[in-house]
Amino acid sequence: MFRIGLTKTFELRLIQEVFQEEIKSDFFKSKNEGFGPLAVGGKFKISEENGLIPEAAFLTHVTIPTGKDIFQPQHAAMDFRFIGENTLSEKWGFAYNFGGEWSGDDLLFTGIYTAVLGTDITNQGGIFIINEDENNNTTLELTGCYAYGRQKFLEKIIKPGEGLVGQCYLERQPIFITDVPQGYTKIQFGLGDSTPNCIYIFPLIVNDEIYGILEIASFEIFTDTQKEFLEKVSESIAATLKNAKTGSVTTKLLAEAQEMAEVMSQQEDEMRQNMEEMQATSETMNQMVEQKDSEIAELKKQIRLLNS
Repeated sequence: MFRIGLTKTFELRLIQEVFQEEIKSDFFKSKNEGFGPLAVGGKFKISEENGLIPEAAFLTHVTIPTGKDIFQPQHAAMDFRFIGENTLSEKWGFAYNFGGEWSGDDLLFTGIYTAVLGTDITNQGGIFIINEDENNNTTLELTGCYAYGRQKFLEKIIKPGEGLVGQCYLERQPIFITDVPQGYTKIQFGLGDSTPNCIYIFPLIVNDEIYGILEIASFEIFTDTQKEFLEKVSESIAATLKNAKTGSVTTKLLAEAQEMAEVMSQQEDEMRQNMEEMQATSETMNQMVEQKDSEIAELKKQIRLLNS
């Protein structure tokens, strides 16, 4: 997804998903992957939260039948929804939205309504993405975080096996500690910082492949239910990272293919020019040979006349 705020109240949104589909049977195996349809839309801010007045916005998208044929809808589709959110307390909030969508396959209208009661369960968080260089050396890079201290944030490149995050990568298992080492991390807030009471680190895995590490910390000890919820959320985050990585690889391959095609086209032009130059040289040499043959024939004729 690409989002950019054009004004204080309007955000332009472009959504391009990458799909991967694999069909297996006893007789054959089929795999399809590629870009899905492009969705173009916007988010319009309606109001700021003020007492009982919620923070409200209007969100809409139009899906254009583009991308790989197998993933294209038959028709253009549209969705819209009104979004509202109210803060109930320092840790609790209530969000809701209602709207509808038209399917790109059968043009049927479907109403949408959701309501969510949410609470903050973490005070600090960071996500580490798996990167590999040209020599297949793996590192974990801190690409997003909140409430991190400056010193902790500077340590944004971690090697496998290094620290708790690197250990989690190698073991591919969650790490939960309540006895946080002094100085490991501090949660930043308005008046200063403080050491958390627990840290939960878990791998972001989908289809048995690891795409990153999520590290969160809290002043309150996570319950088993909260840990189970976070692990479920990690699967969605891993799937998103997978799609982003697949899209990045596909874009890179397309760019390399285009570059290769341009190089081959340039080489073809050079070969064509060389052939034309060789043909011109050959024609010139043939003309010279014909001229020499004509001169030799004329000399032979003159010699015969002199001998007679």
